[in-house]
Amino acid sequence: MPQSVFVYIHSFVVRYLIKNADAIIAISNFVKKTLLLNGFNPKKIRVIYTPVMVENRVETQAKDFPTILYVGRLDFEKGVEFLLRALQQVRMKRGDVELLIVGCGREEKKLHSLARDLQIEHCVEFLGRVSEETLNHLYSHSDIVVVPSIWAEPFGRVVVEAMMCGRPVVASNVGGITELVSPENGILVPPGDAPALAEAITSLTTKKEGFKSNQVVLKRFLPDRVATLMFNAIKETVEARLEEKNK
Repeated sequence: MPQSVFVYIHSFVVRYLIKNADAIIAISNFVKKTLLLNGFNPKKIRVIYTPVMVENRVETQAKDFPTILYVGRLDFEKGVEFLLRALQQVRMKRGDVELLIVGCGREEKKLHSLARDLQIEHCVEFLGRVSEETLNHLYSHSDIVVVPSIWAEPFGRVVVEAMMCGRPVVASNVGGITELVSPENGILVPPGDAPALAEAITSLTTKKEGFKSNQVVLKRFLPDRVATLMFNAIKETVEARLEEKNK
């Protein structure tokens, strides 16, 4: 049976289950809007963000050159190609920038080859998968975190992780990411636009002050708070179902 048939069956089953659910948890307002556009009952939908927790420590930079950090899958929709092209443009203006890439994926070999073709392989390091401890260290020692996705990310976990470590973000203006990035913590750019990405990165390498993490906003993602919201959602849904059953 062709893979497309499996995808269709899976989509049909998932849609049926969601349509018949008593409550739906959307991980962002973007996901909620998408569900509403597909005809789902707005009374059933609650927005509860994905819980995120990292070691919140901001360390003094012990180097003279800016470090850009990418964390995520190395797949086409993640837009890493455009980040590499942007890096080439950034280095034309200042040659001391390095890029650390954390993650694996189908595009990894292609991205290695692209870095060589762009003659920036000497300032790009592919780290593959790393431990949580190492990732926290990388966040703390980076200057900018870039999320160059070209598809509509439902949420944007890396954006929140960067915010929790006090790092400014350059991210694509798509999906749930738009709910997370504001002028006080980063810059949004059009997806797939390497020149705009390069311009934003360049501006942040020269402007290290003025960006901060809004602790009130970050509380939305704390596991304890998310767990409480989920518990309340389940409790209220069960109570409503029992009340309806007893009528």
